[in-house]
Amino acid sequence: MAMVVSIRRGCQYFPYDSGKSCREYVLVNPEGRQFIVSETTRELLEALGAEKSLEQVCAELETPDRKISPIELKRLLDQRYAHLGVFPPCESSPSQPGATRHGKVTWPFLECGTLIGADRVSALSRKLTWLYRWPAFASLALLCLASHIAVYRGIPHHFSLPHGSSLLIVVLCMASIVTHELGHAAALRHFGADPGRIGFGLYVLLPALFADVSLVWRLPRRQRYVVDLGGVYFQQIAFALFAGMALASGSSECLAVCFAIDTMSIVALNPIFRFDGYWLLTDWLGVGNLQGLAFNYLKRLAFRPVGQSRTRLQGLSKSKSLVFIVYAAICNLFMAAVGLYAWTYLHHLASAVFHALRSEEHTSELQSHHDL
Repeated sequence: MAMVVSIRRGCQYFPYDSGKSCREYVLVNPEGRQFIVSETTRELLEALGAEKSLEQVCAELETPDRKISPIELKRLLDQRYAHLGVFPPCESSPSQPGATRHGKVTWPFLECGTLIGADRVSALSRKLTWLYRWPAFASLALLCLASHIAVYRGIPHHFSLPHGSSLLIVVLCMASIVTHELGHAAALRHFGADPGRIGFGLYVLLPALFADVSLVWRLPRRQRYVVDLGGVYFQQIAFALFAGMALASGSSECLAVCFAIDTMSIVALNPIFRFDGYWLLTDWLGVGNLQGLAFNYLKRLAFRPVGQSRTRLQGLSKSKSLVFIVYAAICNLFMAAVGLYAWTYLHHLASAVFHALRSEEHTSELQSHHDL
């Protein structure tokens, strides 16, 4: 009896600009999850979508250098493609995180809710797209540069904040963060794609906002760069506004917000965390799951069988391969440092609790002797 594996309806494929010589596509499954797949994978899944038996698919894919049996093809589908979510539930294993960007958010981001709905974000971003036209961008870039020079040259020697100003500073910083997320959405809208909502959640137990710009995967790489940097661009415009207010009124609160904006921009451009710098590096290298590849690369390199050649980075040039290896080393060292710090902290905490319990027990014992 012929084996038949069906593909769920609603799967879509879009060309993915990775900068590599080989063709790749963005696969969107019926739930909206996105995965970067090769041209061979697309051909295979499209052949299965035509409701053909595995025997027929094997015959179509067979070449003089490539032969595969229906049983081997079924095993391949279960092992390599089940996590894509393109098979019916009875034929697939639980899905794993794909190459989503601010869409369906997974660990280490814990989604909590929506701050601004998709319709409102779309309307706001449509009114802000003019900021990405060259005349506006050049003028605002010069304004941001001038405001930085004015702020950092004019910092008073004895900078202090008035009592009770913390709440105002927090509110203004939150406004700049919302502006940051609108920058991503406006950039996506500028290139003709619809942005989603702006939400909030916890990133490694820290409060954070996100903008759903998952359609950015379908844009050319140069346009994705603009979307990646759009948040920092808008937040630097907010810097210029707060700088003008600080210089005009002498407000130390606005000056403190300026310093906070620059700090947040530096953190956002850090490629170790899944912030703007991470996505920028992902788009430049042309890989989908950069962090996962970085964590696994050194492990595969260290534990490869004796005599096996060094792990190759498929499709990457020498310069990009070098950048990836450096990034992988930094990521692994960072995670090792975090693990060491966590172990040291827990060790000291356990020791402190143990000594506190021993001290309490000793005190109780002395009290008992005193009663006697």
